[in-house]
Amino acid sequence: MKKILSNHLVGIIPLLLCIAIITIGFLSMDSNAKLQGNARIINYTGIIRGATQRLIKQELNHEPNDALINELDRTLHGLLYGDEDAHISRLDQME
Repeated sequence: MKKILSNHLVGIIPLLLCIAIITIGFLSMDSNAKLQGNARIINYTGIIRGATQRLIKQELNHEPNDALINELDRTLHGLLYGDEDAHISRLDQME
């Protein structure tokens, strides 16, 4: 009886380990996708910061740059509401 039980365990344990490894793989891929979305938002936020500084410097030197203003508006709109072209998904605010 013990030998039959141990033979079943020898067959079941590798199967359970394979299922666990596959599950962990899918969970890590999902987590990685979420992190990439957050990283993209952080990157676009930095781009907005730099472009805003450049725009202010140009405006103070009386050099208007309407193209940069339009680009900033489009990027800000994408961050607020999501933008499929830039692969930015809208993040819900946690309050």
